[in-house]
Amino acid sequence: MGVHVDSDNSGSLSTTSSNTEGSTPVPVLFSSPSECCGCGACAAACPVRAISFFEDEFGYRYPRIDESVCIRCGRCKQVCGYQRALVSESNGNTYAAATTEPEINQSASGGIFGALARAMLAQGGVVAGCKYENCDGLLYACHQVIDDASELPALLGSKYVQSETGDVYPRIRKILVDGGDVLFSGTPCQIAGLRGYLGEKLWNSEHLLTIDLVCHGVPNQEMLRGYLSEIQEDYPRDAYVIDAQFRPKNDGWEDSRQLKLVFSDASTKSIRSDNSSYYDAFFNLKTIRESCYSCPFAGRQRPADLTMGDFWGIEKQCPELLEDAGGPFSLFSGVSCLLVNSECGMKWLEKLGSNLTLREVEFGAIAAHNEQLKAPAKRPKDRDSWLEAFAQGGWPEVERLWRKDKRKQALRRRAAKLIPGPAKRAIKAVIGR
Repeated sequence: MGVHVDSDNSGSLSTTSSNTEGSTPVPVLFSSPSECCGCGACAAACPVRAISFFEDEFGYRYPRIDESVCIRCGRCKQVCGYQRALVSESNGNTYAAATTEPEINQSASGGIFGALARAMLAQGGVVAGCKYENCDGLLYACHQVIDDASELPALLGSKYVQSETGDVYPRIRKILVDGGDVLFSGTPCQIAGLRGYLGEKLWNSEHLLTIDLVCHGVPNQEMLRGYLSEIQEDYPRDAYVIDAQFRPKNDGWEDSRQLKLVFSDASTKSIRSDNSSYYDAFFNLKTIRESCYSCPFAGRQRPADLTMGDFWGIEKQCPELLEDAGGPFSLFSGVSCLLVNSECGMKWLEKLGSNLTLREVEFGAIAAHNEQLKAPAKRPKDRDSWLEAFAQGGWPEVERLWRKDKRKQALRRRAAKLIPGPAKRAIKAVIGR
């Protein structure tokens, strides 16, 4: 007997038999939340559209097979890039990088994606990436395919939420079959999903460039919507959030851990990460997807042709590359790390990267302050309590838990200041620290 993950009336995960005696079993997509990244490749690949998505009680999306429609072809299992851990040997060069264009100010770090995407569009190709849409006054993150540079700004910047891929995989396939050029950017699991969906022949097409992110993990959209709904209560009813910019460079790249909200009445609100329950919970790994804690792509072996992220710690690892030392990079404007993972990636970089400044560095220098290039995110011991809070009362309940936690932290800090140094050392010695 196989096990098929389904949902009960409350939306929580449960398991039911996927077999009926004498029949071909329905494919088992996953047996626990840690085995599904929610990329959508299985649903896109189903020839009879038997797969839809449901949200569990915590807001995370999972695929579900309609057994009455399923033809038992197994295509959904074949394309699962997450469980198959579809990666390539990644022995290419690694760089500190930044664009020479003013577009760097719209990006979270060195503006690599924007520069490569603009060059791809200029030569007649298309670009797929994440943007926000508005759904009844609430933001909705989704992948879209664009072919005009005027649409590119919406794809720039960090969006700390899992996007939905929708029909993007099939659209990319058609463009490649027709001989068009494509740049696809997404999380590593989305890239692996694309590879599984396309198959090796199209995946190895000279017309395709893929770029994955040094990914921290992804919360779900219900959490972001709940948080933004709380924020909007402080504004007039006719004003709603039209953009949530994570890590804007108002105060420079080094001090970019802020959230800038843009409202429909043109007003804005900036919140530091440690003053935002959503942002703080994300950075402390409380709300990311279960599969992120066992991500097979959190290391040097990558699924995409290129990997991009922030070059955190460059001032310690490669200070000679900064402008204060006569180098080409600015800590205020931002510096990216760029990993070349394939020959295809190198060819595209040479073709599209004329507006990039690149300096080769050791991989270890980049990974020193990018933990997700060494191992998956570590699951917090109290994560379940945060999810239970969300299940019981939505984001308002998470907000209450977060504020309670912040008060405890503040009390501990104040208490620590009252204890003399020798006493602190004695206490640490007693408890083995």
